[in-house]
Amino acid sequence: MKYVKSIALLASMMTAVITLPASANALEEIQQRGELRVATDMSLPPSGMLDAAMKPVGSDVETAELLAKDWGLKLKFIETTGPTRIPNLQTGKADIVISTLSVTPQRAQVIDFTRAYAGLRSVIAAPAATKVSNWADLKGHAITVTRGTTQDSMLSQDAMKKGFTVQR
Repeated sequence: MKYVKSIALLASMMTAVITLPASANALEEIQQRGELRVATDMSLPPSGMLDAAMKPVGSDVETAELLAKDWGLKLKFIETTGPTRIPNLQTGKADIVISTLSVTPQRAQVIDFTRAYAGLRSVIAAPAATKVSNWADLKGHAITVTRGTTQDSMLSQDAMKKGFTVQR
């Protein structure tokens, strides 16, 4: 696979973040319960995944474990997907999200973000025989993205004018 680096549109960094619910007493409620419920996507190695024994592992898992230990709480993972991260917070199913999640103005209207503790770069990959070094090389090709992601919305805005299609 050939990776295209420094693509202006996709060079925005995805950040793994911790988000706290809007309740002013959220931390107090969590501490009284004695359990921290963390929404983490377990399908995004190396951030979150399940090992052979079906135990959560990965950098997001380790971050959650450290936070729960620091706060003196039991830890409960709420498995989530990209589209369910924010709804898990809004419905009270999870107390926080520790998962890859880009900071966008739209998301910042409904959730709070901490400072990023990790960065992920988005790249475009293709078979080695496919020459892709700039946007013009993508003309006539389809780019596959996960529905509802930042990459989906950003690439969908430019697809028609740059001559490629987006497949979700």
